[in-house]
Amino acid sequence: MIKASRGTPWNDALERLSRSLLGYTEQEINELLAKFHEERGDWGGIPAYAKVSAVNLEKLRQLGFKALPPDLADTLVLVLSERRPGKVLLDSLYQAGPCALIRFCLDTKFVLRCTREQVGDANILRAPAALLPELNLNLRSAIEVLQGSEV
Repeated sequence: MIKASRGTPWNDALERLSRSLLGYTEQEINELLAKFHEERGDWGGIPAYAKVSAVNLEKLRQLGFKALPPDLADTLVLVLSERRPGKVLLDSLYQAGPCALIRFCLDTKFVLRCTREQVGDANILRAPAALLPELNLNLRSAIEVLQGSEV
């Protein structure tokens, strides 16, 4: 499998094949893949969370949740984490105003090239407007609006 997949990014089909060779049932594989995509988004990507204002949420909606608006006025603060960041962390990173929590997946190699900072247990990427075009080129998933939580 490793030789056959060389040069190909890891994907659901390869994961499915490897799990079936290890004896997992189809149901177990489906559950594992669903959990992986819920937590990580996509293969080769790092989940990123951010709070956005109502105005920027509307811009995201107009872009079909497939790109970040190129005209964000403020620096976009991204929490890079497999788990949804807690309210205390989010409140410490964002001033009053943002109304929605979004999540999307960024290419791992791109994230590793970016300057990040550590805030408590969280990895933070501050993306000024000039970085937005490159961020959009490195999106590995659609932008998801997370419901049912205080933001």
